[in-house]
Amino acid sequence: MLLAKGDTLEDLVKLQRAKLVKAEDALYKEVKRLKVEGTLDLTDPHIKELALEAEKNMRNWNNPEKRAIRQELFKVKKKKQVAKTALFIPSHSCHCIKEALKQGVVDKNTYIVAVERDRKLIDRIRATLDELGFVDYVVLHKHLEKVKTFPIPSRVFDFVYIDTCKGLTRPMQAWIKDVLSLWINYKTTACFTFINADRTRAILGTLTPYKFSDRPSTNANAQELVATTQRILSHRFKNVCLYGRAYKEQGVHMAMVTFKLGFGWRQKPQSGTVPYDLGYKQNAERDAQILTR
Repeated sequence: MLLAKGDTLEDLVKLQRAKLVKAEDALYKEVKRLKVEGTLDLTDPHIKELALEAEKNMRNWNNPEKRAIRQELFKVKKKKQVAKTALFIPSHSCHCIKEALKQGVVDKNTYIVAVERDRKLIDRIRATLDELGFVDYVVLHKHLEKVKTFPIPSRVFDFVYIDTCKGLTRPMQAWIKDVLSLWINYKTTACFTFINADRTRAILGTLTPYKFSDRPSTNANAQELVATTQRILSHRFKNVCLYGRAYKEQGVHMAMVTFKLGFGWRQKPQSGTVPYDLGYKQNAERDAQILTR
């Protein structure tokens, strides 16, 4: 493809990325349509792989539970300033960044730092950020725990969303304490999503327990996990759990917890409107419907 007059090589790269994303998205939609119609030929290995990936993307990254939580998680006060810098682990779909943009947490002038460990998804993330109109961004191809520094001039993130899809492991705890804590200040809002495992233990002490769930064991595990994260960051700043919800991923029914921390002395928990225990009762019924399609 030749460059048009006035175009740069960077313009050509962005165009190619956009075409790649649109082609793949169209393919996924067609696979989904054929599956609903019952005419999908799953004997073709390539088609089967596309079908599984299309279903996984919808069920894991943009299911009703995740959408509802993102809407609550990114709610902002009327006078809150738009973040100048923000850190995400968005995967190729960038649903979290799209919702943050919709809610006014970020705008197109926000400097976005995205971290992705899968090399195959890097170009898709860049293409999505281009399509959303972000002026400045960087996509780091690394495992999060191996990131030691960030290429931002301000030396601080105004907004952070760490959606790990795994537990609060010891390496993750060390990374939050030794790396992330150096890139936030009392004005930062930090959000996290972890597997709600019962292996995390913390003494609540003076930390006020936040109600994440109506299920006693789920709520107790979530409180311990969030209290651990709060204590890790408390050596730098006093912090408060502003919002949190327990929910279950579809498919494997993985128990998860999402929460938001505010720093400083005048933080107050926000009132949420999302029902407790998102997905705990609905997933089995939804999976049965999917299997009978």
